[in-house]
Amino acid sequence: MTIRMQAARCPTDELSLTNCAVISDKETQFEQHVIVRNSTHKYVFTLRTHQSVMPGSIAFSLPQRKWAGLSIGQEVEVTNYKFDKSRHCISTMMVEIDFLQKKNVDSNPYDSDKMAGEFIQHFNNQAFSVGQQLVFSFCDKLFGLLIKDIEAMDPSILKGEHAAGKKEKIEIGLLLGNSHVIFEKSETSSMTLIGKAKTRESRQSIISPDWNFERMGIGGLDKEFSDIFRRAFASRVFPPDIVEQMVMSVSQLWGFTKLLLPASNTVEVNIETAEKLLVSRLDFMASLNNDIKPAFGTNQEDYASYIMNGIIRWGDPVSAVLEDGELLVQQTKNSDRTPLVSVLLEGPPNSGKTALAAKISEDSQFPFIKICSPDKMIGHSEIAKCQAIKKIFEDAYKSQLSCVVVDDIERLLDYVPIGPRFSNLVLQALLVLLKKPPPKGRKLLIIGTTSRKDVLQEMEMLDAFSTTIHIPNISRGEQLVEALELLGSFQEKERASIAKAVKDKSLWIGIKKLLMLIEMAVQMDPDHRVSKFLSLLKDEGALGSDKFVAI
Repeated sequence: MTIRMQAARCPTDELSLTNCAVISDKETQFEQHVIVRNSTHKYVFTLRTHQSVMPGSIAFSLPQRKWAGLSIGQEVEVTNYKFDKSRHCISTMMVEIDFLQKKNVDSNPYDSDKMAGEFIQHFNNQAFSVGQQLVFSFCDKLFGLLIKDIEAMDPSILKGEHAAGKKEKIEIGLLLGNSHVIFEKSETSSMTLIGKAKTRESRQSIISPDWNFERMGIGGLDKEFSDIFRRAFASRVFPPDIVEQMVMSVSQLWGFTKLLLPASNTVEVNIETAEKLLVSRLDFMASLNNDIKPAFGTNQEDYASYIMNGIIRWGDPVSAVLEDGELLVQQTKNSDRTPLVSVLLEGPPNSGKTALAAKISEDSQFPFIKICSPDKMIGHSEIAKCQAIKKIFEDAYKSQLSCVVVDDIERLLDYVPIGPRFSNLVLQALLVLLKKPPPKGRKLLIIGTTSRKDVLQEMEMLDAFSTTIHIPNISRGEQLVEALELLGSFQEKERASIAKAVKDKSLWIGIKKLLMLIEMAVQMDPDHRVSKFLSLLKDEGALGSDKFVAI
């Protein structure tokens, strides 16, 4: 049985730490686990009840809403879900961990064994999915977790038989008391993990432990080389996690050895220099990522800079745009009748059009993604600009699946309202390329962005796009509060004060402009941040202006 419900905010901080979706205690038709579906995806949650949740609503914590792409008030379909315990019991789960808030970062070591024990005790018999985000409290600190990998339990063990050695990766699983949880810190994290319940660090031995110096054929130094190896390298043959379990660290053992040896026999060896001479695969990968930029294909930095702050799902309009974008991506992949799909994202300035276009292109995972942006063509003549745009599309035709983002079209056209003036050469080039289908066997998705839909209408460019999607500004008080909560810049009491101040007042602001005002306001003392933020909204004409309809 499927029931339509509305997504709501988790009623208490304690319930936010349970990793459970929360429903009213009057909702008796649901079992322990449910599937929550939006228009494009489905997610499995474990349920809890609370009297403060309204019937017909299902409450999610902030990390849950970020993971599932849900906004407050969004309609979802909720269905009971039962685990197949022969296939979905978790054997091992890899969890990425980092401090939830950067201001709480410290250098204290955290015992991963105790952490795993508390994790299993706290989340026992709960549903987990790969990619899921949650908050975990340990040692009076909050950590942000990301589920990286899940392995299913061997069915032979569940039947009481000997293990068959099968390891099956699964997307969704049920955490049991005998499951193994392994923590690994995120790449950018500075936290220190100790204990056995953490991933082993990649390691390459400096010298083989079974090396025999007598086979080198160098006479007269066999014993001396062996002494150097024993005193300088032998202790480093052990893996770091084994060394960690020793009573004394390697440096302590080395210090004791030096005290026991006569000064005349002491040999100093600079191990760090030898380590620096090693060239590993990581060095080559770092070179590819940082030194060599791909001339063809997908350069992640090309679109990552446009979404450096992530996508803020402040309401249903944002979710609807991303869902429509995913449908267009699927149409491009699967449809044989429409090898060329084009969409225009139009809306007021600072509404986040470029970020949404970059996000849709990134999530498509097409092998070729390019952004045609005016900032890359500064100083180009009209002919040079046409050639650069043509080159991007010609490269796209060489790939079976391609995505081209034509950003800020009116700027590409050199449009200015005084005159008016625009480049007819660039306009004609874009009109031809937007309508030209890719070669046979190739598929192309074009995403355009503009803040001047009326201008493109006069230039007859709107008809060149398959469809148009409107990107609105934030226009309601609850949308503003949701954006503030997702950004995490204001405390709960501050958000409540802001919500009270904007209630029943007109509001109209783009998410990009809102980010700028928030960052300005949070530089103030905590006692004056709210008043400064509200005054900035009024100064920008975003709050209380007669230009817009009051909410």
